[in-house]
Amino acid sequence: PGTTSGQKVRLKGQGQRHPNGGAPGDLLVTFQVEPDRFFRRDGMDVLCTVPINLAQALLGTKLKVRTLDGRRVVLKIPPGTQPGRKFRIRGQGVEKNGRRGDQLV
Repeated sequence: PGTTSGQKVRLKGQGQRHPNGGAPGDLLVTFQVEPDRFFRRDGMDVLCTVPINLAQALLGTKLKVRTLDGRRVVLKIPPGTQPGRKFRIRGQGVEKNGRRGDQLV
């Protein structure tokens, strides 16, 4: 978790053996993180856009929002919500070193 594009990992002794014998070399792995259709990443935080209609913005509503792990959490949209407002769901971002970022909707 928390891997970024271009990050490299060396696995000692996991590479190929030299054709003339000897110990196996190291295996170098370079990660390429593919973009997601729903989530964007900003450090440890993830961002997503969930459209609402005018009535929902004016009157308020409850939305079920998908998280990174596939669960759905209820997000309360208060009455009078303005366009572009962001809501934070704490602890639902990317995990790294035992900590988690947030999800911004």
